[in-house]
Amino acid sequence: MINKEKLNGRKVYRDDNTGDVLNFSEYWSWRLQNTVIRRWWFLISFTVITLACISTGSIVIMAWWNVLASWLAIFVESVVGRAMAGQTKRDARILRDIRKIELEDREHHETEDVLEGDLYRMVKEMYSDFKNKQN
Repeated sequence: MINKEKLNGRKVYRDDNTGDVLNFSEYWSWRLQNTVIRRWWFLISFTVITLACISTGSIVIMAWWNVLASWLAIFVESVVGRAMAGQTKRDARILRDIRKIELEDREHHETEDVLEGDLYRMVKEMYSDFKNKQN
Protein backbone atom coordinates (compact mmCIF):
# COMPACT_ATOMS: atom_id res chain seq x y z
CA MET A 1 0.00 0.00 0.00
CA ILE A 2 2.80 2.44 0.77
CA ASN A 3 6.03 3.07 -1.09
CA LYS A 4 9.17 4.94 -0.18
CA GLU A 5 11.03 7.46 -2.33
CA LYS A 6 14.02 9.67 -1.80
CA LEU A 7 13.76 13.42 -2.23
CA ASN A 8 16.84 15.56 -1.56
CA GLY A 9 18.41 12.62 0.26
CA ARG A 10 15.44 12.22 2.63
CA LYS A 11 13.00 9.34 2.64
CA VAL A 12 9.58 10.35 1.44
CA TYR A 13 6.70 8.00 2.14
CA ARG A 14 3.81 8.02 -0.31
CA ASP A 15 0.44 6.30 -0.11
CA ASP A 16 -0.01 4.15 -3.23
CA ASN A 17 -3.79 4.63 -3.31
CA THR A 18 -3.92 8.41 -2.98
CA GLY A 19 -0.40 9.57 -3.81
CA ASP A 20 -0.39 11.55 -0.56
CA VAL A 21 2.95 12.22 1.07
CA LEU A 22 3.02 10.68 4.55
CA ASN A 23 5.28 11.60 7.44
CA PHE A 24 7.27 8.94 9.29
CA SER A 25 4.66 8.26 12.00
CA GLU A 26 1.78 8.08 9.50
CA TYR A 27 3.79 5.65 7.40
CA TRP A 28 4.31 3.31 10.34
CA SER A 29 0.73 3.76 11.49
CA TRP A 30 -0.69 2.71 8.12
CA ARG A 31 1.84 -0.10 7.83
CA LEU A 32 0.94 -1.49 11.28
CA GLN A 33 -2.78 -1.23 10.52
CA ASN A 34 -2.46 -3.02 7.18
CA THR A 35 -0.17 -5.79 8.40
CA VAL A 36 -1.49 -6.47 11.91
CA ILE A 37 -4.46 -4.53 13.29
CA ARG A 38 -6.88 -4.92 10.37
CA ARG A 39 -6.36 -8.64 9.96
CA TRP A 40 -8.76 -11.39 10.98
CA TRP A 41 -6.00 -13.36 12.66
CA PHE A 42 -5.41 -10.42 15.04
CA LEU A 43 -9.05 -10.34 16.15
CA ILE A 44 -9.30 -14.13 16.36
CA SER A 45 -6.05 -14.38 18.36
CA PHE A 46 -7.20 -11.69 20.76
CA THR A 47 -10.51 -13.51 21.25
CA VAL A 48 -8.85 -16.90 21.80
CA ILE A 49 -6.43 -15.44 24.37
CA THR A 50 -9.33 -13.71 26.14
CA LEU A 51 -11.33 -16.94 26.30
CA ALA A 52 -8.27 -18.86 27.53
CA CYS A 53 -7.71 -16.33 30.34
CA ILE A 54 -11.37 -16.46 31.35
CA SER A 55 -11.42 -20.27 31.27
CA THR A 56 -8.59 -20.48 33.83
CA GLY A 57 -10.90 -19.00 36.44
CA SER A 58 -7.89 -17.23 37.97
CA ILE A 59 -8.66 -13.70 39.07
CA VAL A 60 -4.97 -12.79 38.83
CA ILE A 61 -4.70 -13.96 35.20
CA MET A 62 -7.96 -12.21 34.26
CA ALA A 63 -6.81 -9.00 36.01
CA TRP A 64 -3.48 -9.00 34.16
CA TRP A 65 -5.19 -9.79 30.86
CA ASN A 66 -7.59 -6.92 31.53
CA VAL A 67 -4.63 -4.56 32.06
CA LEU A 68 -2.90 -5.80 28.90
CA ALA A 69 -6.11 -5.62 26.84
CA SER A 70 -6.72 -2.07 28.08
CA TRP A 71 -3.20 -1.08 27.10
CA LEU A 72 -3.66 -2.76 23.71
CA ALA A 73 -6.89 -0.80 23.15
CA ILE A 74 -5.10 2.48 23.89
CA PHE A 75 -2.21 1.46 21.61
CA VAL A 76 -4.52 0.51 18.72
CA GLU A 77 -6.50 3.75 19.10
CA SER A 78 -3.26 5.75 19.06
CA VAL A 79 -2.02 3.99 15.94
CA VAL A 80 -5.31 4.43 14.10
CA GLY A 81 -5.77 8.00 15.38
CA ARG A 82 -2.34 9.08 14.16
CA ALA A 83 -3.15 8.01 10.61
CA MET A 84 -6.68 9.44 10.72
CA ALA A 85 -5.45 12.82 12.01
CA GLY A 86 -3.03 13.16 9.11
CA GLN A 87 -5.68 12.10 6.61
CA THR A 88 -8.18 14.55 8.10
CA LYS A 89 -5.70 17.42 7.67
CA ARG A 90 -5.14 16.53 4.02
CA ASP A 91 -8.90 16.21 3.45
CA ALA A 92 -9.49 19.61 5.08
CA ARG A 93 -6.92 21.20 2.76
CA ILE A 94 -8.70 19.73 -0.27
CA LEU A 95 -12.12 20.84 1.03
CA ARG A 96 -10.80 24.41 1.46
CA ASP A 97 -9.53 24.35 -2.14
CA ILE A 98 -12.93 23.13 -3.37
CA ARG A 99 -14.67 25.85 -1.32
CA LYS A 100 -12.41 28.48 -2.90
CA ILE A 101 -13.28 27.20 -6.39
CA GLU A 102 -17.01 27.24 -5.52
CA LEU A 103 -16.80 30.85 -4.30
CA GLU A 104 -14.94 31.93 -7.44
CA ASP A 105 -17.52 30.13 -9.57
CA ARG A 106 -20.38 31.80 -7.68
CA GLU A 107 -18.77 35.24 -8.16
CA HIS A 108 -18.35 34.50 -11.86
CA HIS A 109 -22.03 33.56 -12.22
CA GLU A 110 -23.13 36.63 -10.24
CA THR A 111 -21.07 38.80 -12.60
CA GLU A 112 -22.67 37.05 -15.58
CA ASP A 113 -26.14 37.72 -14.11
CA VAL A 114 -25.34 41.44 -13.71
CA LEU A 115 -24.01 41.66 -17.26
CA GLU A 116 -27.06 39.84 -18.64
CA GLY A 117 -29.30 42.27 -16.78
CA ASP A 118 -27.37 45.26 -18.15
CA LEU A 119 -27.54 43.82 -21.67
CA TYR A 120 -31.29 43.24 -21.34
CA ARG A 121 -31.81 46.87 -20.23
CA MET A 122 -29.67 48.18 -23.11
CA VAL A 123 -31.59 46.12 -25.69
CA LYS A 124 -34.88 47.26 -24.16
CA GLU A 125 -33.78 50.93 -24.34
CA MET A 126 -32.59 50.52 -27.93
CA TYR A 127 -35.88 48.90 -28.89
CA SER A 128 -37.81 51.67 -27.13
CA ASP A 129 -35.72 54.35 -28.94
CA PHE A 130 -36.23 52.56 -32.26
CA LYS A 131 -39.98 52.35 -31.67
CA ASN A 132 -40.16 56.05 -30.70
CA LYS A 133 -38.26 57.08 -33.87
CA GLN A 134 -40.73 55.17 -36.03
CA ASN A 135 -43.66 57.00 -34.51
